[in-house]
Amino acid sequence: MKSILRIASVIAATVWAPHAFANCADLANVTWTDANIDALRTCDKAAIEQFANALNGDDPLRVVVGEYRWLSAGSSGYYLVTTADLSGRGFFDTLAIYTRSDAGKVGVQSLYGVRISLENAVRDLDGDGKVELIIPTPLADQDARAAVPVAVWPKIYRLRGGHYEDASSKFATYYEDEVLPGLDKKIDDAKMVAEDAQSPQRLAALEMTKDKILRATGRDPNAGFDKAREWTRSSDASMIGNAVVVLGDMGGHPDALRAAEDALRTARGSAH
Repeated sequence: MKSILRIASVIAATVWAPHAFANCADLANVTWTDANIDALRTCDKAAIEQFANALNGDDPLRVVVGEYRWLSAGSSGYYLVTTADLSGRGFFDTLAIYTRSDAGKVGVQSLYGVRISLENAVRDLDGDGKVELIIPTPLADQDARAAVPVAVWPKIYRLRGGHYEDASSKFATYYEDEVLPGLDKKIDDAKMVAEDAQSPQRLAALEMTKDKILRATGRDPNAGFDKAREWTRSSDASMIGNAVVVLGDMGGHPDALRAAEDALRTARGSAH
């Protein structure tokens, strides 16, 4: 009897291994359900990367996958999230969300931020069993990898109808408990350190981050307005640029924004 069982185990392993390998080699044509999730989770980074690039077709831009994870979509379905480098420089500033419909149609949604880590991004913030995504996001078109400090805030996305959408305003408690206390300490510390060439911009970036959170959660829709008006009168083009970013992000103050943009053009012109 034991001999029969051993033979059965060998046969089962022989049958299962090619099936799992086939799943990884052809992810788009395998159902992403409970029936296959164990096999899907055995797929390595090379298989995930091959799948991601196959979806790009003739696009010469190669996707480099960093981290990846299969997440439950409820009702026995799953979707795939990965961090991705689209620059060729090892900058994993994109989070890609791959979904597959019952009809076999594969879709992808991309969220953009900076230095995205799945360990920090994937959270169930409200305990409802559905994953939120927290993406470190620069304000406006600021380059978060520039040498000058810029504002980067944790933007929260929630799954709705198979698509992730901005839901930052719904998670005020998360910001109050987990983000703002540490941010306030950094602001206080930045005010106390010996000043160097980047000190004003470093403090400004922290203050801009806090003000963005206050605006996003509705706690203070005009947070940062007074500072932006003050920065508009600065002789430092970087500080005036901060004013443009804040006022543009805030909206509702076209005259103040126009004044900041004019001041920035003047400051940049006089620098040449």
